[in-house]
Amino acid sequence: MKKIISALLCFMLFSILHGQGSQMISPATRFPADLKHEGFFNFKGIQISNYYEMEAAKSLNINNDGKEDFLVLLVPKSIIPPLDDEFDFDCNKYYKRVIVEVVSCGEDYKIGSRYNSLVSNRAGLGSGFDGIDVVGDDIIICHSKPNGNIYWELKMWYHYVKRKIILL
Repeated sequence: MKKIISALLCFMLFSILHGQGSQMISPATRFPADLKHEGFFNFKGIQISNYYEMEAAKSLNINNDGKEDFLVLLVPKSIIPPLDDEFDFDCNKYYKRVIVEVVSCGEDYKIGSRYNSLVSNRAGLGSGFDGIDVVGDDIIICHSKPNGNIYWELKMWYHYVKRKIILL
């Protein structure tokens, strides 16, 4: 038993030191119908579940090391129109758009913070989602909705403070 525990601890330490184990983004869902998107795709060595579609990858320098890092916007395929007949409209609970930091770490990349409340869950359903952009040190997330002769646009400006994204 001690050998098994020792081997497991060594494997965990090796995995942590070499950036393995936490280099995968899996679906955040409870619906079996969403898990039909099997497999993974690769972005900078990070394995991302086919449950997501990568809508944007914006480069910036998150950790101030002079190397290119990325903010990646992942959207569950279940909420990309046209919607599946099995779609459950309780999207405030389960279908989360997520912004993930992909941070340079030497020659490799690792997953940094994940933000699942910066982009509206209803964007694209009740309103439009125009994208994410990086201007200087600021991150801009834009939503809009044309409604007949009326058009509204909401731009939210974020900035990094102590390695966390905050609303300006």
